[in-house]
Amino acid sequence: NFLHDFNLELKVRFENILYQVSNTVWLVLILIDKRNMIQVIPSIAIRKGKVVRMRKGDPSSEKSYPENPLDLALRFADHGIQVIHLVDLDGAETGSPKNYHVLEALAGHTSLKIDFTGGICTDGDLSKAFEFGASYVTAASVAVTNPELFASWLVSYGREKITLSADV
Repeated sequence: NFLHDFNLELKVRFENILYQVSNTVWLVLILIDKRNMIQVIPSIAIRKGKVVRMRKGDPSSEKSYPENPLDLALRFADHGIQVIHLVDLDGAETGSPKNYHVLEALAGHTSLKIDFTGGICTDGDLSKAFEFGASYVTAASVAVTNPELFASWLVSYGREKITLSADV
């Protein structure tokens, strides 16, 4: 059907861009925005300031790459990418973001909009993410562990700035 063919064509085109840019991307977000337009957003996973990739979120399959996160982000920008999803794996594991310095470097040296995620559980974590350059923040666990806090973020910042993630 059309949607299946469209998805295959989109996947092939995007995979060609990713191949030209880097083989280190481990996740691509596909979102439908309020205009019913599809956004394809490459993701860069960071652990201890380095680019990593895992298969299906399995830490035992983690592979680290010598590539600098800023260089990778700049190459995405050079290929027309406008938004990236930056995953702080250290933050996700510890419950508090650890790689703000990477966020700050990417925000300060690229024109990319950055969707930041990983361990954002407090008002302070959220404020710091925006201070260090996040354009958007994706939250997951906090929506379950503290739904009142998550709801207050939606009211305070708006749904354009806060996204709910359901990791499967």
